[in-house]
Amino acid sequence: MNSDFTLRTKIGIYTLAAMALLTGLIALKDEGGRSSASAESNIGFFDERFGRLADKLPSSGVVGYLSDQPFGDHQSTAEYYLAQYALAPVVVISNTDRRLVVGNFIHAAGSAQSIAAGRGLDPVADLGDGIWLLRNPGQ
Repeated sequence: MNSDFTLRTKIGIYTLAAMALLTGLIALKDEGGRSSASAESNIGFFDERFGRLADKLPSSGVVGYLSDQPFGDHQSTAEYYLAQYALAPVVVISNTDRRLVVGNFIHAAGSAQSIAAGRGLDPVADLGDGIWLLRNPGQ
């Protein structure tokens, strides 16, 4: 009975190890396909892009946020949170009802001015890589 228990224990341990290895390999394959191929998912990439706004924004306060992607899908929500992270301690809210609005037009950089104009916003600065500083003339 004792040798049977040892055999079952060994089988269980090997099975768990194989499952953990397989799960790790699958996760690595999925993550490698997403992150390394897509700079948009890289925190450093967003930190650098939005860091260009540092000297153009107040040191504290609230600014608006506008993207060329509809708010609510996974990618646009992730980009919004990365913008909040990169611009802290400035508070970034997802609307254009503020005097200054940060534009994230990484997906449609060529149409940034038309998107801004459609919301009644004036371009202040094109900081490259789809980052714009916009002004709401009504605020």
